[in-house]
Amino acid sequence: MQLGAKLNHAREQFKNTMADFRQLFGDDIEAIEQASEDLRDGLLGGLQVKHLHFVQCYRQLKLFAQAPQRVGFSWAACHSGTVRLTASEAISHFRKKYLASVAINDDIVLLEQMPADEVVVIRRVLAPHLRANITWPKEIKVLRQADPEAKKQYPAQINSPLPLFIQLKPGEPLPEFNRIRPFDPHARQERLQRSDARLVKISDNPHSRIYRYA
Repeated sequence: MQLGAKLNHAREQFKNTMADFRQLFGDDIEAIEQASEDLRDGLLGGLQVKHLHFVQCYRQLKLFAQAPQRVGFSWAACHSGTVRLTASEAISHFRKKYLASVAINDDIVLLEQMPADEVVVIRRVLAPHLRANITWPKEIKVLRQADPEAKKQYPAQINSPLPLFIQLKPGEPLPEFNRIRPFDPHARQERLQRSDARLVKISDNPHSRIYRYA
């Protein structure tokens, strides 16, 4: 648990360092391209690790000092992540969060033509991934209801890669869990209708990520 906490702290520091480095170049597309090039060919190239997957480098390990009562594994598929922003906020979001590309630049041009306060949704399709659904003992459930910070410490559901790290007392058994079955793309998904099903694209560009509510 201590080593995991140290690794999580190092990952958070690395994430903040990369963000600070990018900010030295500014927020526009050209600056982001230059920052990315300097990262690949300069800093990381010198370390001979040009092709780091930054999201994987930043991702925090899931460490539980208190064992859940049960862990239920399921597949999340046909799934997308959404961010609801104003047009001006979306421009800033694209410049800070995404690598420069023709598709991203086209989306920014489109957003710049819209009223700054118009609400849009940036949608990112996610690959099928395992979901860990956590059931906590009664005392933890009571704590989660009473303390908002406890909800962060003891999340009810985890949409993240495995493994989970759980601290157990000597001789204490693992929590109950179900066997993970191979992903079946033809199987009926748990949620057939998502709340973002009303989203429609505002561009004919198939690579555009911008939507608005129908």
